[in-house]
Amino acid sequence: MKRLMMWMVLCCSILMLGSRGALAADQLLLESPLTIERAVELALNHSLRYQVAVKDVEIARFKAEQAHTGYLPKITFGAGVTVFNEVPDLVEIGRKLAALNNGLAAWAQLMGQYSQDSQLYQLLAQQLKMAEPPDDGLTYYGVKLRLEQPLYTGGKLTALNRQALANIDYAKANLAAAEANLIYEVKKAYYQAGMVAELDVMRAEVKLADLRQKKLAADNGVQMARSYLNFIMGIPLDSQYVLAPAEPVTAPKYDLAESKQLALKSRSEVLAAQAKVRLAKEGLAIAESARKPLVALFAEGQHQSTEFLEGKPDLSFGIVASFQLYDGGMAKHQAAEAQKVIEQAELAEKLTVQAVELEVEQAYTNLMNCREAVVVAEKGLVQAEETLRMASLAYQAGLGSSLERIDADTGLTQARNNYHQAVGNYQIALAQYQKALGISKEGLK
Repeated sequence: MKRLMMWMVLCCSILMLGSRGALAADQLLLESPLTIERAVELALNHSLRYQVAVKDVEIARFKAEQAHTGYLPKITFGAGVTVFNEVPDLVEIGRKLAALNNGLAAWAQLMGQYSQDSQLYQLLAQQLKMAEPPDDGLTYYGVKLRLEQPLYTGGKLTALNRQALANIDYAKANLAAAEANLIYEVKKAYYQAGMVAELDVMRAEVKLADLRQKKLAADNGVQMARSYLNFIMGIPLDSQYVLAPAEPVTAPKYDLAESKQLALKSRSEVLAAQAKVRLAKEGLAIAESARKPLVALFAEGQHQSTEFLEGKPDLSFGIVASFQLYDGGMAKHQAAEAQKVIEQAELAEKLTVQAVELEVEQAYTNLMNCREAVVVAEKGLVQAEETLRMASLAYQAGLGSSLERIDADTGLTQARNNYHQAVGNYQIALAQYQKALGISKEGLK
């Protein structure tokens, strides 16, 4: 116990500076007594480790929103100015083609005036209209607008979205695990704080000769236990309050088989393992999509001229499809790897189920043993009270010695000590059992 107290004081001292500046004194702490529900509420509101897990869920939700945008159309806009040091080749070719066209048109018109086949040449001249040569300027302004809507991606978008949703479930499961661990730590520290106060003070009363020394040690133990509880709750270490009385000792609501079934439905570790399996399966779907064609709808408008926004833009739209004919076996190997990841995740899920069932069985057995210990300690307390009553009556009647009365009083103090220790052990075992079931919040009362 002393080593535990020294370790708690060391942890609290190291983190004193960080904790004191993070949270001002909570006025509600002035209300007495401090119940276990209030202690858990403070921890969930102020624990930095729990807030980190909360942020993981928020990040996963934003990633899911990002994945969903893959279904939506994409619109891109671009504009720019290009300056050449000489006339571009395409412009030069265009000017030559325009000159050739104009020359043929002029020749057809001339031949239509003097040739016997004038109608043929006139018709040809009408088809060869005079063309405006491209501007030979060196500065070009360009504007481009493109819309693209995926139509088929081989299931990749669907898999990405399902994977993002599974990632949310995984983050939520981790958050639930962090919450369960935090609640258990709060309960454990809470009951230890109360148990240290009762046990050490009573032990100090057993021997009257060193009462002051024992009481000082007991008070010191209480303060260290309180500081550790404050640290777990994430509040200033010097916060003061009175603990509420312990809840009555009752039988578990579920038997061992029901406890295991409930744990497999509620435990965050099992839910996280199931989410991992789903993540792995969607990873396989993504890998297999690489061996399927990709189809997208696009529309594009483009304008380029030496004069800004002069003339009509070039418009195009259609459907594009692509299919990789050979990738050296990359997609095949990626799919094989994804299949092995699924198998690994399924094995991990089975291992998690076995571990949870074992933890529930151990916690249930420990809880039943602690409950039986409370019953035994309670009977011992009743017997010690009766022994003290009989010794007091005998002493008053002159039939017993003061030493017998002192021994009976000492025995009662020891019986109370044993009873409070048994109750404290039961409360900690109950918190451990509730954590094993994954119902920490529901099991507060």
